[in-house]
Amino acid sequence: QISSAFLASFDDDALAVAFAHELSHTILGHRIWLEQSGAGNRRVTRTARDRKLIRQAEDEADRFSLRLLASAGYDPAIAPRFWRTSGKRLGQGIFRSRTHASAHKRADAMEAEIASGLLR
Repeated sequence: QISSAFLASFDDDALAVAFAHELSHTILGHRIWLEQSGAGNRRVTRTARDRKLIRQAEDEADRFSLRLLASAGYDPAIAPRFWRTSGKRLGQGIFRSRTHASAHKRADAMEAEIASGLLR
């Protein structure tokens, strides 16, 4: 879910990054996969295994989102740029948990994915 406050807070490129990430979760079937693994059913109390699986899904969605951005005509480099700039403030709330990499680590991983040439 993306709130109207979120929509009002970011420019078009940032919104494209957020939408590509969330759409990646849907395309990759993460909700179903996490529910089947037992990790998607809890809201607050999570085991180390749950956190690891959720982190895996988050990292995978970050990588796949680069392909969606490129397919939609965006420069995939807007994603790591987002996490190095305005996206850092998202690291304050839920994203500070161990289920999400830090904004810096997300940007580094995305830059490595872009540099690998696999998006071509």
